[in-house]
Amino acid sequence: MGREGLHAKGLLRTNLSGPDIAPAPAGGLPKRVESGPVDGHCGGTQRWAAHEPVAMTDAVLLSTVILLGIAPITGSFLGVLALRIPAGRKVLIDRSACDACGHVLGLLDLMPVVNWMVSRGRCRYCGERVSLFYPLIELAALAVVLWAWTVASGPELWAGSILGWLLMVLALINTRHFTVPNELVVALFSVGFAVAAITGPGAMVDSLAGAGIGFGCGLAMPAADARLDRKSALGSGEARLLAAAGAWVGWQGFPDVAVVALLAALAVAVVHARTRSADRRLPVGACVCLATWLAWLYGPLILG
Repeated sequence: MGREGLHAKGLLRTNLSGPDIAPAPAGGLPKRVESGPVDGHCGGTQRWAAHEPVAMTDAVLLSTVILLGIAPITGSFLGVLALRIPAGRKVLIDRSACDACGHVLGLLDLMPVVNWMVSRGRCRYCGERVSLFYPLIELAALAVVLWAWTVASGPELWAGSILGWLLMVLALINTRHFTVPNELVVALFSVGFAVAAITGPGAMVDSLAGAGIGFGCGLAMPAADARLDRKSALGSGEARLLAAAGAWVGWQGFPDVAVVALLAALAVAVVHARTRSADRRLPVGACVCLATWLAWLYGPLILG
């Protein structure tokens, strides 16, 4: 990837014991060079030398191509989640159908982006216009992979893409409905802890500590607001989301999540005040999702 200090950016990037990586010779793989002792939790990492390209093996390249190929398909499924979960509809049982005429869509109708362009944004059966929401979320899922690819590759890229996809649908639902679906938060936490478990015992400790701190903060803030006799912007859903965020970034990255989420919420509040919006509810969950994504990509910054 050619970035120096590629460490502690998500749990797959922590707890990697062993020597550092030296610049790769022309046409070859990077060489390891010995460095000092490593820390079993957040300090012991492998680092790529600054501004040196990393050779991509055939297996990693194939893995990346597959991920890019399934990203729009995943985006289509994320759109289903974003629409059906808030409405209380079944996700896996009900087949996709046209919103206007109810005609069940076939395999060709569900081809991401391509079908929308070929049909010129209209249903092939009734001619009604198909919402731009569907191709946009499919392209957004692809953009998540490309963004994660700027700092990750191989298994780490897959983990980051899954994280980004889950955060994207959570943020979308929270922005539109101001809810945090528990089933998506459970999925987010489960995948984050699984990544930590695969990485190693030290990462598991960091993940559990981050989840505990996140959940504790999520419960403490509403309690403090209650004592001050004011309405809290955080609910139980946001508390669970903070725990899931901590499971991904560990205790080292959680301060980044808290600070970025707070700044994002303040920015939204300023926009509401300037536009004199009638609905001034804050999408706190979406702010936490954005903060978690940036903390995984580029953190930890505060405790880095």
